[in-house]
Amino acid sequence: MNQEENIMVRHKVYQLKETEVVEIKGRLLRGESILPIAKDYRVIPKVIRFIYEGKAWERVPPSMKHRHRRRGLRQALSPVEVEEAKDLYSQGLTKMDLCYHFVISLNTLNLALAS
Repeated sequence: MNQEENIMVRHKVYQLKETEVVEIKGRLLRGESILPIAKDYRVIPKVIRFIYEGKAWERVPPSMKHRHRRRGLRQALSPVEVEEAKDLYSQGLTKMDLCYHFVISLNTLNLALAS
């Protein structure tokens, strides 16, 4: 193997599939650390951090199969969660971030913020 081929092998790019990103977002929502996730998918931690921060794959929803039995989403927020959502929204969190945080649909969030 010549020098050029060796460099290509060492710097091989591993691309993530959409299904993997869904799994990664689910693991992040459950509070798992970035480093073990990056090792599992053979990517640098920066890739996982960008997914976490919404700078990459922002349109892919997280895995929510551990939630509501029909669609993976909760039907409503508790009164305490409604207050927390209102507070976080007033601090500048986007509605999509709040949906990911509480694992709810945008419709459920809008109903909670309107109450």
